[in-house]
Amino acid sequence: MIGCVHTSRRIVVCLVVTLVQVGCATPARKTHGPAASVPASAASGILVVYTATYPATLEESEYPAHTDYTVATPNDTVIERVSNRTGSFDKRPASVNLPPGEYHVRAQYSRGGFVTVPVVIETGKITTLTLDGSPVPLDETPAPVPIHSPNGSVIGWRVTKE
Repeated sequence: MIGCVHTSRRIVVCLVVTLVQVGCATPARKTHGPAASVPASAASGILVVYTATYPATLEESEYPAHTDYTVATPNDTVIERVSNRTGSFDKRPASVNLPPGEYHVRAQYSRGGFVTVPVVIETGKITTLTLDGSPVPLDETPAPVPIHSPNGSVIGWRVTKE
């Protein structure tokens, strides 16, 4: 009987350790870290898009997630679908390293619609689009460039910085 109890404890301990390891494992997926921690390399630039937000779950309602978006070539061939979250409880959008060039970003803006925004990625610079309704300080250098909806209203801002 004592041998059975000892074996049962060993099995329970093994099960708990296995469950903890499985629960902590993260699936392999293409993700992008926060802009502050991803330096632009000499051969790329960084794109950060503050898209419209939504509460992913009721528990996460104070940590809204940014909606996903796509990056395409100027002729609208999609080259990347961006999962625009940096973690379960992180409000920052993902950052994407891209080779220098012209791109089209298709994203949801804060009033519920979608917009395609042309962007130019420059080597060693961070290009930021704000489409989530947050204000951009007007004293930014360089000055933010307005992003317009198809009907002409301003729905966000574009800023490129070193």
